[in-house]
Amino acid sequence: MRGRDVVIPALVALVVILIAAGPALAQTNLVPNEQKSNDQLWGGDSNSYIAALEIGHWTVAVETSFSLEVKITVALDNTYTDVIAVSGEGSGDFPTVGFTLNESATVYIRVAENSIYGDTMGFYDIGVYDDSNVPILPLLGLDFFSFMIILTFGIPLLIIIVCLVFARRSAKALGTISTDSAYDITALPRKTRKLLREQLPTNCPNCDGGLTYGTVRWVGPRTAECPYCGNPVLLETVEIALD
Repeated sequence: MRGRDVVIPALVALVVILIAAGPALAQTNLVPNEQKSNDQLWGGDSNSYIAALEIGHWTVAVETSFSLEVKITVALDNTYTDVIAVSGEGSGDFPTVGFTLNESATVYIRVAENSIYGDTMGFYDIGVYDDSNVPILPLLGLDFFSFMIILTFGIPLLIIIVCLVFARRSAKALGTISTDSAYDITALPRKTRKLLREQLPTNCPNCDGGLTYGTVRWVGPRTAECPYCGNPVLLETVEIALD
């Protein structure tokens, strides 16, 4: 009976110790500025991590795949009662959280599935980074799948739009010339009392046909096409006295 009386209390004490140590045993170590890859969450689940950090500002970043929505909690104890940062309030995807340590400390990090119905799931990468090593995608609120869509379709579309805008402006500049020929009028110094002006010749230098601004077709900023012989006609520079 004595042996039994000793064994049963010992087993009970062991169970109590294991229950109390459960959260600590479940922690996964994170190395600062190194990413841990291919962890997974199912609807309503959470994973816990532990990291020994130096003084300074730190960011926990989770890079999710597809529809997984997460929330991050950072605390100074493994029961998450001494919370120092939470990535967001309510349901939704909050993949980053920043915090500052005034002294070196061990922090505990919990990543929980955080959709409104608790039904998202997937793989993710996690890391805790100083300011010079934070990955850009979580800060932009993008997962890898969304980034690839933007990279594949968004950038080419932007390039096409820019090219169309420049082409339209160039075509407008070539095809539209004011009939009063106000192009590149250059005023000489005032003491000369003269003005230089470019204008359409009154006659085609090739066929001597009469030219007007309304009858020629402009093929360049300073070049027209003769309506009779089809040869190019350049604007001529004339000198106008101001006196």
